[in-house]
Amino acid sequence: MTTTRNDINHWLEEAQEQNCAFLIIGHDPFDNENFPCYCATEEAACEKLNSLLKNGNRYDEVYDMSMDIAAQLLERRAHHYPKSWKRKGGDHNG
Repeated sequence: MTTTRNDINHWLEEAQEQNCAFLIIGHDPFDNENFPCYCATEEAACEKLNSLLKNGNRYDEVYDMSMDIAAQLLERRAHHYPKSWKRKGGDHNG
């Protein structure tokens, strides 16, 4: 995985510019790369999390854009799931 703190900061800035509710850092195990998933609503974030798990991908982090971003960046891994999310199709790689 080659994702840097700068990559994550850039994705967070993009999420803020797009007025997203959540930023999910997806993980493709085939090429071991991360990618951003910009979610405009809590419902979209729930759907994306379930889709990632169902399609063989994973997620490494979930940022809640309504929370303090700096505080979330201080965490080893941000895992701030939508309150309405119920896991389907397995578990993440946490």
